[in-house]
Amino acid sequence: MLCSQKLYIYVLLNLYIYLIKYIIVAVSIISLIMSACKENPIDSPVNNSIVSYNGIVNGDFEEWEIKTQGEAEFDSPSGNFWASLNTLKFLGAPETAQKTTDVYSGNFALKLEAMAWGEDWVLQGIMVAGYFDVDANIGENLIQGKPIDTLPDYFSLYYKYLPATNDTAIVVSYLTKFNEQTMKRDTVAVAQTEIREQATNYTYLELPYEINIPEIIPDTILIVLLTSISGETMNAHNGSTLYIDEVKTGFNNQ
Repeated sequence: MLCSQKLYIYVLLNLYIYLIKYIIVAVSIISLIMSACKENPIDSPVNNSIVSYNGIVNGDFEEWEIKTQGEAEFDSPSGNFWASLNTLKFLGAPETAQKTTDVYSGNFALKLEAMAWGEDWVLQGIMVAGYFDVDANIGENLIQGKPIDTLPDYFSLYYKYLPATNDTAIVVSYLTKFNEQTMKRDTVAVAQTEIREQATNYTYLELPYEINIPEIIPDTILIVLLTSISGETMNAHNGSTLYIDEVKTGFNNQ
């Protein structure tokens, strides 16, 4: 059974709430978290030199850059479109999102792996379309979504999945539009699935967007890629690995 929209939001937000609850124990550490990753806001232009597929920037994960926080360095997809837990490396956390040469096509792809952090926690591999807002409240500073100005028919990617102990990966994309009357975001369409079976070779996944509000063009796309469904409690399955390549949206008549 597919997880509900509320569960996906719960998974994302509570992951960061747990991180802050157990890791951030002093004001100085809070300040570091707030300044860990400052990317362009949602209405800022993205780097047009990076390949974009109908709103998804660097969905082939061909372009990467080294980001620095203090003395820590970590890999991040270029283009200011994707965000991961690698921003916690300056606290000693492992890099759960990595560049890999194990690809479907091109030179590089994305490797997400659930990894142990100390004796008590296992961080899930997570990559989202979004950015970290340094001015937002701790635990709510992952701003989800990036600009889009079209309504695609489907969301697709290639993946390999090596689950640990019957783990389950999650792939979800929302298309939303800000409602100026209610001052809230309306969910225009959703594409989502769970991946339960091991896939040792790259497998094509195409998810049709289920329309919630017809004849509305969204202004934001949200993408969430997770290795482990239980990661919101810091108890992801250690070693679960999800490879992702060629993330796109598309149209049935093309």
